[in-house]
Amino acid sequence: METGENLREKVPDWITPELVEDTIRTWQSHYTQLLSSQDAIGILLRVGGLFDVLRESDEQQAVSGVGPGVEP
Repeated sequence: METGENLREKVPDWITPELVEDTIRTWQSHYTQLLSSQDAIGILLRVGGLFDVLRESDEQQAVSGVGPGVEP
């Protein structure tokens, strides 16, 4: 695994070395090949991107008034 210093240069601040290790531990059983720190970072970035899309969608619905209990 890369050092924490190398990791900090390449990824957003919210991805910590501990989160990378936790991600590898969590996902390793779902893969036949050994996951690297770069694999874990890729997983985290994709999940982070999904949350960004969901948050943006939620914010757009709040602005437009679309949602449960709101009639068009």
